[in-house]
Amino acid sequence: MEFAAAGCNYYETGFICFSPQRRNLVSSNVIGAAAYYGNMSVLQVSIKQLRGESQLNLKATEVSDAA
Repeated sequence: MEFAAAGCNYYETGFICFSPQRRNLVSSNVIGAAAYYGNMSVLQVSIKQLRGESQLNLKATEVSDAA
């Protein structure tokens, strides 16, 4: 499974879900998304690709969607 060949970027972040209580937007990288959705194969490949990089410890962000 090669994400770069499919046009994906390990360093980008984006929307993964709404927070359960406040319904805010939660953003993270591929590791956060794979962990949230329980996709172990993507999580394992991503961890191997990003070994030793700051992206492994990237904190998810939560932003209010109030307009």
